[in-house]
Amino acid sequence: MTTGYEAYRAEFADAKLPIASIPEALRESLRRVRPLEYNTLSQQPVPGVLQIREYSTLDDLQAGKLEEFTGVAFWGLGFNSYRIHYEFFYKRLLLLTEVFIGGVYSNQEKTTSRAQALFDRVENLLIVLDEAQKAGRMGKQEYIIVHDYSSRGKSWQRFDVASGIPDIRQNWQESSDPIQDAVTSLTNSLPGRKDAT
Repeated sequence: MTTGYEAYRAEFADAKLPIASIPEALRESLRRVRPLEYNTLSQQPVPGVLQIREYSTLDDLQAGKLEEFTGVAFWGLGFNSYRIHYEFFYKRLLLLTEVFIGGVYSNQEKTTSRAQALFDRVENLLIVLDEAQKAGRMGKQEYIIVHDYSSRGKSWQRFDVASGIPDIRQNWQESSDPIQDAVTSLTNSLPGRKDAT
């Protein structure tokens, strides 16, 4: 029997779309909610996963009640506003991304390559996050949020909630590459590693 994770990879490959990495622990609960949209959520979000859920997700994290999840969806309007939304909350890393993926006026090969490069950087971030947590270089109450939108800005933050949760809506650090900034922050806290990419 085909799993939701296998179906996701096959459907995106058939559509010639780049494939985002799904954290291994979340793959078993990944399910298809509509064509080219998969998630682990109990409710079915409307198209445009992140634009609809972004603020409620931050509110849940602020309240300390956000549970691990992931979602990936191809979504578009008209004939030139196609994008992939990709998000997860895993091991205290909240990732919220949106990347353009072609359209009638776009170079499909170039936008696909750009999206795959972003997904590859996220995969590297997951590896470095795991290393930092295993080495005890990330606090047990420390969180990272990465916000990387093609259309609405890029920022990130790293904070420890041991002394209380900060106002995460006011704590953003603007960045041209928030994924890499998060990697660098984690890497610089690891023994024997500096500025890995």
